[in-house]
Amino acid sequence: MDAPYVQSLRVDGKPSDGSWLPASVVQKGGTLEFELGRAKNTQWGTATLPPSYGPN
Repeated sequence: MDAPYVQSLRVDGKPSDGSWLPASVVQKGGTLEFELGRAKNTQWGTATLPPSYGPN
């Protein structure tokens, strides 16, 4: 694969900076658009932690 790393994600045309999606988004369906690249993007997916990793 020439470009195995996620650079960005759009959900129904809107940018998403998280590497996870809430159940409500998945349940209603929609379109995911991934932009892939050759280098690791150390910024994408680091903005928010999934709820299971947050404080209890």
